[in-house]
Amino acid sequence: MLNMVNTFFDYDPLNIQMGNGNLKNSFKHRFVVNYKIGQKSHNQYIRFDGGVNIHQNQIVRGQTYDPRTGVTYYQYANVKGNWDSWGQLSFGRMLDAQNRLWFETRTGLSYTHYVGISALLGESNGKSVVTSWSFPIRTLLRYRLNKLTVSGNFNYAKTWNKYIVHSRGSETHFQPTTIQYGLSGQYEIPILQGSDGRGLQIATDMVLYVKRGYGDSSMNTNDFVWNASIAKSLWKNKVVVKLEGFDILNQLSNIYSTVDAQGRVETWRNMVPSFVMLHLQWHFSRLPKKK
Repeated sequence: MLNMVNTFFDYDPLNIQMGNGNLKNSFKHRFVVNYKIGQKSHNQYIRFDGGVNIHQNQIVRGQTYDPRTGVTYYQYANVKGNWDSWGQLSFGRMLDAQNRLWFETRTGLSYTHYVGISALLGESNGKSVVTSWSFPIRTLLRYRLNKLTVSGNFNYAKTWNKYIVHSRGSETHFQPTTIQYGLSGQYEIPILQGSDGRGLQIATDMVLYVKRGYGDSSMNTNDFVWNASIAKSLWKNKVVVKLEGFDILNQLSNIYSTVDAQGRVETWRNMVPSFVMLHLQWHFSRLPKKK
């Protein structure tokens, strides 16, 4: 309702926000199918998931740029032709008779057709279209023995994007690739073991994020993140004290860049990449009195 008010926000003279009293309600139609078969003797499964999302009168934030003054005008509007579809095949299986080693993989394919508004002032057709094919692969290998759990994962995602601005007849292609290598572990040390039999719980995970294929070299990065935590349960598991460290090596930047559906880069700076936090959790329950 706020976007439908015919207002003119010019507190930032180079980025002006305008209302649109002609906005219509938008609807999302979602169709999903999934099928799963399993084999208990080998503790395995195969599953397929797929679906389509169709957006009717989707509301987008259009932008119109005035090259003479350098002012960009933003206004929400309804567009037609936005839809996306996806499919994913998953497989999981225990690899040993003791049910300690678990393997799982997921392979998918998705397509997105996004219509937006990006024009120069005075242009009659300011429609822009982004089409995107994405091919993600995820694998997981996990080993459990008593109170020890070790996991390794590998994630790969390749995207083919095409960005078309009809009013200018321009077409841009970019193919970003994201690769993630991860290793994590959890173990309960029988130190300071209480009456509940719980000891000191330690956990750690290390992940390498690799990004390639972006036109801006600052986005083609290698980020190695190491997190760790130590926790202790007290008072029959009613109280949990946990000390957690995130990005211990301080490798992440406080500037995070992404590419949105219209091919524009957004940067967020309001984040703390490296920190240490102490958690204190208290679990309690109270039953009602019997009449």
